[in-house]
Amino acid sequence: MPVIISKIEDRENIARWKKSYAVVNAAFNAVKADGIDVCATHNRYNPNICSNGNPNYDLDRGYYNPEFVSAFISKLKVLDHCSPGHGNTYPPSCVAYEDTYIWGHNQGYDPLGYPTKTSVAHVNGHKIYYKAGKLALYNLSTQMILMADGSVIYMGGVFGAWIIVDVNGYKKGPNMVGKDLFGAQLWENKMLPAGAEGTQGYDDPSAGASGCSKDIGKSQSATFAEAAGAGCSAKYLLE
Repeated sequence: MPVIISKIEDRENIARWKKSYAVVNAAFNAVKADGIDVCATHNRYNPNICSNGNPNYDLDRGYYNPEFVSAFISKLKVLDHCSPGHGNTYPPSCVAYEDTYIWGHNQGYDPLGYPTKTSVAHVNGHKIYYKAGKLALYNLSTQMILMADGSVIYMGGVFGAWIIVDVNGYKKGPNMVGKDLFGAQLWENKMLPAGAEGTQGYDDPSAGASGCSKDIGKSQSATFAEAAGAGCSAKYLLE
């Protein structure tokens, strides 16, 4: 029975990811049609890739153009919208929800959960506890958007701009990449699911984005593309 239940939940989460991707991609394309740039600054070698250089520190990890963030969120059906903290004023920092674990700053809709005894990494000056199959705060550190359907969209930045979706909501597990956490990489002119040709790590055999398997990539990662299961984001949409 547990195996059957797991397979049913996988199918449901894949269906949720397809729906979420369609919604997010439509919002992205609508903002671009309005002529609004995604990037705060651009990679010197590739003008379509966002680089960290946003002078507006109201947005953590400055890959995004603040105008893009505002316009993007305005095109979604949102219940709540907050920032992970570090003194951000746009939007106000997330409040401390009782069913989430707060790491020395306000982290709302936290999909990582309270860690077991694991390794520690320093992220943005804070101690972040990794847990197998989980992601570090880098991936979730710009904006957190609670959607009307219960899913959560995280705008983060690791080697560029990323959007990650917890398709079944922050209160429900397993909260693992490729299971209920899926992601897409943003360029100035397009958005592609992790694992699609051209995305970070898709052609790197050691990166999770190169396949859809728990055996490819890292079980704990600071970047979405490295995490085992990252390539499922593209596989479930494109195959």
